[in-house]
Amino acid sequence: MPLRKGASRKTFEHNLEKLKAEGKPIKQALAISYKVKREAQKKKYGVK
Repeated sequence: MPLRKGASRKTFEHNLEKLKAEGKPIKQALAISYKVKREAQKKKYGVK
């Protein structure tokens, strides 16, 4: 289940679709996708 790392909308949507295709519930797929996006933003901008 390697997801794309990134904060763009396109990456977020790709991860969301991939998780939904794997059979994850919608709320869980959203939470995972937002977490990946948030971590990428922190890394990019250096926010702790």
